[in-house]
Amino acid sequence: MSSTLYKAGRSLGAFQRGTVTCSPSAASVSAATNLGDGDPSTPLIWGSIAADSYGQADIQALTNPGFETSTLTGWTAGSAGTGTSAEETGTFRTGAKALKLVGTDSSNYGSRYQDIVVYAGEYRKESVYIKTLTAGTAKLFLKNLKTGLYYNGSAWASTRAAAVSQAATGSFVAMTVTYQMESFDACREDYVSLRWELVCESGTVFFDDCLALFGVSFAGVFGHNLGPVVPTVRSSDDASSWTDRSAMTIRRIGFFSTFAIIYAQYWRLVLVGTNHEAPYCGEVVLDQYQTSATACQWGLADSRDFPAARASGASKRTTTYNFAKDPPESIKLSFSPRSSTASKELADALWLRSEQGRYPVILVPIDTEDGVFFGRITEPRTVDRPFQGVYMLDLSLVGDPLPTVGA
Repeated sequence: MSSTLYKAGRSLGAFQRGTVTCSPSAASVSAATNLGDGDPSTPLIWGSIAADSYGQADIQALTNPGFETSTLTGWTAGSAGTGTSAEETGTFRTGAKALKLVGTDSSNYGSRYQDIVVYAGEYRKESVYIKTLTAGTAKLFLKNLKTGLYYNGSAWASTRAAAVSQAATGSFVAMTVTYQMESFDACREDYVSLRWELVCESGTVFFDDCLALFGVSFAGVFGHNLGPVVPTVRSSDDASSWTDRSAMTIRRIGFFSTFAIIYAQYWRLVLVGTNHEAPYCGEVVLDQYQTSATACQWGLADSRDFPAARASGASKRTTTYNFAKDPPESIKLSFSPRSSTASKELADALWLRSEQGRYPVILVPIDTEDGVFFGRITEPRTVDRPFQGVYMLDLSLVGDPLPTVGA
């Protein structure tokens, strides 16, 4: 049975939230960051034709994750009682520095923290390497500053509790937690601040090489001139060894693929092969998709805008002005959820999260087909209830303008 997939709101994934580079370098009228600026009409234009051109994003969310910069730059002291925190230069996993925390109990602990911006409802992975000289227990606390709740390893709760706790050993080992942020409904915000706090309540623990990531399960390309290449999504933990995640089939105007959620620091869209001209891509989305609790109904209407103006002279010869090489693609569709919960999901995730058209919506009406839309909601949310337990919602999505390179 087919499903409807969507993504709405400010987050457009790796190329919007990460540090972006490209190879070959961008043309002088373009920039690598155009891949994730939310506007498909302003593309990344690679500056030359080359084999396996790519755009790359580093999605590490933490500042100074290896404690190498200055004296713990980016990390705020949070120790309590007799607990201490300090820069460590004698014991480290990589680089030349680490963080040293000393504590004795839950009232006297060493702590350092920083606040990062995350996306409500997204799946995340946090990790840090820990080591001790004699004995010590490391903890990672995750606090949603919007709701005030802590992730305790299984749920979000009001009591201060660690997301993960682990006894350190004489060698650096990873301490990791994978979880889901509180929902958009709980946060009432698209982006929220997450406090990332390292704590030692017992002994002495060294921390190094922290990592804060969101998962990726969706890839989409919107507005492009790709030809004899294979757009391929790759991920890496070290920006050196890469794993293919999806080889995508090109479709005009946009195309997409989905895969099991992957947590990796580095992501690439590689144009495997050599394009017929200097390639460009209007928007590339590497993020998480959501599956609607209710698939759209048949009767959907897909249309292409007709921006051109036509005029005929005395000779009856027609002249066309304002011609668009790739006119925006729009869609109208209906949903018929059978519960108030399913109806509310659509209202929150699409109308509210997109702020009624301020931010884009990415929509795959039927996941067994190749159609995908990037646009804005243009009409108010209206819910009809023809029968008890039946809800009727219509959705209109107007496609964003696409690149006009060479038009």
